[in-house]
Amino acid sequence: MTFTESVKRGWVGWSRYSGRASRSEFWWFFLFATLLRAAFTFIRLVLMPPPIGQGVPMLVLVTLVSLILLVPTIPLEVRRLHDVGRSGWLIVVFYVLFAALIMVSEEWMRLLSRHQETHWQGEILLVLTVFTGVTWVRVISLLASRGGPRPNRYGPASE
Repeated sequence: MTFTESVKRGWVGWSRYSGRASRSEFWWFFLFATLLRAAFTFIRLVLMPPPIGQGVPMLVLVTLVSLILLVPTIPLEVRRLHDVGRSGWLIVVFYVLFAALIMVSEEWMRLLSRHQETHWQGEILLVLTVFTGVTWVRVISLLASRGGPRPNRYGPASE
């Protein structure tokens, strides 16, 4: 599958969680999304001098682009996991752990900045970091794995 075909299929299949996605379909779309995010970040940090590039409107734009790209990425990740015979719920576990890690990190940093006691927040942060890291490594290894050449419970073999 070509880069252009993968990007088109990613956008067209933004709401399709069933079926399977090939490695090329996933990784070409991943490259597209990464390059687009990098381009907007480059514009914000390099081409737009402070205070314009550092301001809230530009940060909102970069965040909005990332969130928009997340919409087709999640179903594509689910279909990619289906291609290797795994449940798409694994990606949900990863995103929940990642969100929890961000929230605990923010709270921990807030407490540290106020010089307040952080008895248990550091331990929770460490545990969440380990679980998120292990889950991330597992998800990436599955996303990079070759899918089966035969039909599985998620559908026929991907192209």
